[in-house]
Amino acid sequence: MMRVHGSCVGALTLAMIAASSAAGQVDDEAQLRELVEVLVRGDVLLGRIPDGSPLATVIPSDARIVGTVQRTWGGSTVVASLRGDDAQVTERMRQALLTAGWTAPEQELPDRMGFVSGRAFQSAVFCGDDSHVMLNTSEGRPGEVRIQLSLSESGRATPCDQPGMMHPVNWPLPTLQAPEGLNVRGGGSMSSSGDGVMTSASYETEMSVEELAAHFAAQVESQDWEPTGVHEDSVVAMRTYTRTSDDGRPLHGMLLIVAPHGARSKEAMFRVVTLARTRRE
Repeated sequence: MMRVHGSCVGALTLAMIAASSAAGQVDDEAQLRELVEVLVRGDVLLGRIPDGSPLATVIPSDARIVGTVQRTWGGSTVVASLRGDDAQVTERMRQALLTAGWTAPEQELPDRMGFVSGRAFQSAVFCGDDSHVMLNTSEGRPGEVRIQLSLSESGRATPCDQPGMMHPVNWPLPTLQAPEGLNVRGGGSMSSSGDGVMTSASYETEMSVEELAAHFAAQVESQDWEPTGVHEDSVVAMRTYTRTSDDGRPLHGMLLIVAPHGARSKEAMFRVVTLARTRRE
């Protein structure tokens, strides 16, 4: 069974609702909303941010609000879009978060991790007294940059209040450059938990899953990951790896490429986990 990180599901959910409605595939928006809220285990608010949300004062007034997912276990994810290029929007959001009282941790996320392309955007973490915000930017509509702000509240381990915890900046997540002429779709998203980190992306390409896996596998292996297994067919290509972290932890990696409909659409994922303890003594 594959578990999908809540914030990633929430962002994909909002995109699915918008796309289905625009295509005329949904006659009853309330019915789709009910289905989605069950699947993501949270409340979906289209086109708005709930009153009182700490993120409401961070999103600029000229942003186009796609919506919010309020997760039942705490926290929320806001998806919006701003006009401009990626550097301008990322810096604008960084300043907005700092002005609102959030602070950057001592060790920031690297600029390029996971699946990237010629238009690879950035991720960053900002810390509060009892919570943290993950900022992700990605390509949106023409002329727009999509913003994803994920708020994790108190009671959840964060890279801000537990510096010994392995979070994305501590994991040797490989940088995976898209084939020439392809850009990351679906956000080039990244998520983490106490025992691992995952990056995922979507592509439109005539390349087979085997060809796409071989392209990324060469990059994985050039970044000190040792191959341990291969499984490939016309729909799924999976490769597994091992390596040791800088502090001596055994790590396991998995590269997965899937063609869910056997067509041009390809879903890519790389996950890193450790079976060792994830907290320093």
